Amino acid sequence: MLEVILVKEIIAPILIIIFSALFYYGLRGTVKKLLNSKKGNVGDKKTVTILLLTNSVSKYIIILVDILMILNVFGVDTQALIASIGVLGLVVGFALQDTLKDFLAGIFILTDNLFRVGDTITINGFRGEVMEMGLKTTRVRSYNGEEMIISNRSITEVINHNSSKFSLAEVVIKVDYHQNIDQIMEIMKIMAANLTKELKNIKGKVDVWGVTDLTANGISITFSVKTKPNMHFEVERQMRQAIKTKCDELKIEMPYTQVGKTYGKRV
Repeated sequence: MLEVILVKEIIAPILIIIFSALFYYGLRGTVKKLLNSKKGNVGDKKTVTILLLTNSVSKYIIILVDILMILNVFGVDTQALIASIGVLGLVVGFALQDTLKDFLAGIFILTDNLFRVGDTITINGFRGEVMEMGLKTTRVRSYNGEEMIISNRSITEVINHNSSKFSLAEVVIKVDYHQNIDQIMEIMKIMAANLTKELKNIKGKVDVWGVTDLTANGISITFSVKTKPNMHFEVERQMRQAIKTKCDELKIEMPYTQVGKTYGKRV
């Protein structure tokens, strides 16, 4: 009789914990392999997000199932316990309203496909890449390495820069007033045509809007081109460098601030 009790109440819980641990780590290893195989593939971002959430939620589900199984081994009526948990859940729900709101918001973000892991988004003025999505929080990292961890219930308005089909690159240059603007515009159009051939990650041709502003520092001329989503910053850098190099070759002067000193008597 003692041996039966020993097997039932001591060895059984240990076996439950061991098998659950093996199952969890096996599941986590599988998820990790799948994540590595999907990494970098834009079309699999939703799959990556679901895998990360699965990895996050599975731990809590396994722990809950283990507790119920172990209690059942010790003779506890788990069905009655589950029923009482339902009543207790109402009480706990009021105490943990914010946490429950986070969980619900996390589910809605996933099902509504607001954004995925790897997307570039802006939340409350903070722009960055979605690094991790959980049922409670979302982690976003900016281009300079700063990370924002925001509770899901606080995500009310999101700009998803990956949901659009293109981004717009704009570059503004200035030329001196004493230069012939008609000749300058002809040169700029030739530059735009050359940029269209040279630039990568663009959609369509580079346009020259013409004179877009007259300032104290010079005449503003704007270039623009549609790019692949989130590639506009890189394209703008390439455009600035190419335009500056060409202006130097053609001796086109760009205005810059100069400071002079005058020595003499005060009038």
